[in-house]
Amino acid sequence: MEDIMNKLTEKTVAARVALTAYAVRAVCRVRAEERGQANVEYVGVILVVVAIVGAVIAGITTVDEAIVKQLTDAINKIGGGAATTTTTTP
Repeated sequence: MEDIMNKLTEKTVAARVALTAYAVRAVCRVRAEERGQANVEYVGVILVVVAIVGAVIAGITTVDEAIVKQLTDAINKIGGGAATTTTTTP
């Protein structure tokens, strides 16, 4: 009976070692395939942020021109001047 238990223990340990080795090799393969992936993701996030900031700045510039035109028209109306219909951009 003890001989059977020893053989069973040896087989169990051998199976566990083989399974652990397989798992380690699988993890190493996955890591090797994804090497540098974090850098690509960081660059993607930075590009999205730059695009959002650019869109906000472009929107603010358009809104700024509209606000300046409205204020100029309002001031000219109060002062008796003619309303301007065109604005100049630098």
